[in-house]
Amino acid sequence: MPCLNEGWEHANAVEIEGEKWYLRRVKEMPKDFGMCSQKINCKRCKAERKKQKAALTAFKAQHDRNDPDQVAQLKEMKERYVIST
Repeated sequence: MPCLNEGWEHANAVEIEGEKWYLRRVKEMPKDFGMCSQKINCKRCKAERKKQKAALTAFKAQHDRNDPDQVAQLKEMKERYVIST
């Protein structure tokens, strides 16, 4: 089963849970496609999100939020590391 975020690249790290079925989009090159499946959890994406969230928290703690350059850098990090639930 392909990963919701990384497609077939993370297929071996995907876990399926629950009984309810969902229609979801799978990102794939050259074109995305829809797939009906149960709830999908990717262990690799979850680990990456955890690292990114920790890096973002550390960055926030070390930088001044009133400095315009650092505020711009923080916004860029937030956009790059969108934390999905």
